[in-house]
Amino acid sequence: MKYTKTALGVLLLLIGFNLTTAPTRAQVEKVVVRVDGMSCPFCAYGLEKKMKKVKGAEEVVININDGSAELTGKTDQQLSLDALKPAVRDAGFTPREITITVSGRLTADSQGVFLNLPNDGMRFALFGSDDFQAFAKSHTDTTQKVRIVGVLEQLETDNKLNGERYAITVETFEAVK
Repeated sequence: MKYTKTALGVLLLLIGFNLTTAPTRAQVEKVVVRVDGMSCPFCAYGLEKKMKKVKGAEEVVININDGSAELTGKTDQQLSLDALKPAVRDAGFTPREITITVSGRLTADSQGVFLNLPNDGMRFALFGSDDFQAFAKSHTDTTQKVRIVGVLEQLETDNKLNGERYAITVETFEAVK
């Protein structure tokens, strides 16, 4: 009985620790890749198989009508952005615009505003309207989590900002709990 109470106490302590630490890191929540050349269910199936192999993808939805692949990221593993375009090409299609939904905390320096993925050592350079810049100014370097939706762009080696590989042109933004 004594060991059962001790084991139960340790288990509850571990569950409480996991619940308080897991959701705080930045997260790639969803990515939508526009795809040229997809016209039939067989094409969609081939693309779906390739996209399911992308590291960190939890769910893949292919939409033939609007020519897109939507990937939802796992909460415990970052979605591999570097693997998206190669997966589309390997399936025999042409990748186009990529829209990303990502959440985390904003930081800023002399180069601009950024959203960090601290566990991966990656951050996104953020560009947006005057409304976004005002929002970012009031939410930078706070504990407030934000959700950003925008168009993802991979930066060329000579255009990198402080080593960032990706920039997001912000379309929508919000503070989240």
